[in-house]
Amino acid sequence: MPVVAQSASQAEKPSVIPLYALQVLSYAGNALALPYVNLYVVASGVSASTLGILLSIGSMLEILIPPALSALADRYQRHRVLFIGFIGSLVVGNLLLAWFDQFIMLAIAVIAIEMVFRPSLTLGMQLVISRMEHESRQIVGRVRSFSSFGFGIASLLANRLFAFGGYFALFMSAAATFTISLGLTRSLPEATTEKRSPKAVGAVPRSRGFYLLAVGMFFMLMAHRVGYAFWFVHFQQNLGLSTEVISLLIAFLALIEIPFFILLDRILPHVNLQSAFLVGGVGMGFVWLFVGIVPNQFWLYILMIMRGAMFATFLLTTFLVIARVSHPENVATNQALLQGTIPGFATLLTAPLAGWAYDNLGAPILFTTIFVTIIIGIVISLPALRYIKNNESEA
Repeated sequence: MPVVAQSASQAEKPSVIPLYALQVLSYAGNALALPYVNLYVVASGVSASTLGILLSIGSMLEILIPPALSALADRYQRHRVLFIGFIGSLVVGNLLLAWFDQFIMLAIAVIAIEMVFRPSLTLGMQLVISRMEHESRQIVGRVRSFSSFGFGIASLLANRLFAFGGYFALFMSAAATFTISLGLTRSLPEATTEKRSPKAVGAVPRSRGFYLLAVGMFFMLMAHRVGYAFWFVHFQQNLGLSTEVISLLIAFLALIEIPFFILLDRILPHVNLQSAFLVGGVGMGFVWLFVGIVPNQFWLYILMIMRGAMFATFLLTTFLVIARVSHPENVATNQALLQGTIPGFATLLTAPLAGWAYDNLGAPILFTTIFVTIIIGIVISLPALRYIKNNESEA
């Protein structure tokens, strides 16, 4: 593209500042609420067993409802409306937690939050990618870095808010940040594609690469979810980290991602997407392997720096790979299926076994198994990556 034409195009592009603000506020809301929902529910007198049932119900609904709604959004090109609905549900869930301690209200709040918070992240990220593609901007990593910034800063503030006003202050602050973020959703495109094809969405076929990738993602994302379910338990029980230190670690995890997300904007346009996906996937596998054997807190922080680089690479390339094997008119549904429904279903099947493995075989065995499972998923995904390469060479 000529320099003059590029400058003219750049002048017509809308500001991304509202989009940055949306990322900061929406992820700050998650940081203020999500780590404390289960603690508050148990403190309100709900047993751990009952909480587990509520979380299972939320997971089941996550598997069923968001993909169905995403399919409707694909059909009618109302993806931003769906995103607003997800954020609105998080507002309602946090308000219920802040103002009520009756079981029925707590149950509704837990189920609502469990059902929509992961789909909201997935859909929001896809809309960011769609806008950047529409505007020919290669700053997806930079936009995502503001999400990490919001999460990290809010994590640091959470302890002070709790000391000031307890759970009420946390959940009201989360509801407020989510509510403000609703006013910024116009920074997202209305739909994942600018123009609909003459075909009905239901007639848009899914490629062979999509189905191959789906099987691989089953193993990879299942392993990641199991790892995230047990790593803080391992840090506290086996490395002796206090709850206060873990809260600081959560903030460090988010903030250390920022430079890597920004750096990826410069790297990804100049490297093969398939290779970057493999680097991120294998790298995250080794992160989980080392989580199980790291000897002390010092080496843990070193490992978290490695995790920041590999997580950023795996996250961005996963979204891009799914988008590459999808048609623009069903990409939202495909993202929901591959990053929500499939790993959610896999987790429901394997979470009890993972808990048994942690209790009876120990953390090193569990996290080694996670590593092996991720590698299996990557190997299964290789044909899908070749399919993407073939499509690119034909284009």
